[in-house]
Amino acid sequence: MSKIISEEHVQLSLFDKLDRDKRKSINKAVDKLNSVMGREKVKLAVQGKGINWILKQEKLSPCYTTRFTDILEVRI
Repeated sequence: MSKIISEEHVQLSLFDKLDRDKRKSINKAVDKLNSVMGREKVKLAVQGKGINWILKQEKLSPCYTTRFTDILEVRI
């Protein structure tokens, strides 16, 4: 995904403190390890452990505008 635009055209934030060279070398190392050891053997911490979680929906609001079963019915 990083090849969509060139590195010279990345829009930076005023408070951007990301070390892009360090991040690039880390990504290369992870990619190299994964090519040797197998797909997704090494991951960054932000990628998680691969456990799928499900949103708790006990207190979910009704979807009046998107679900026919949740449309209010008024009887006079």
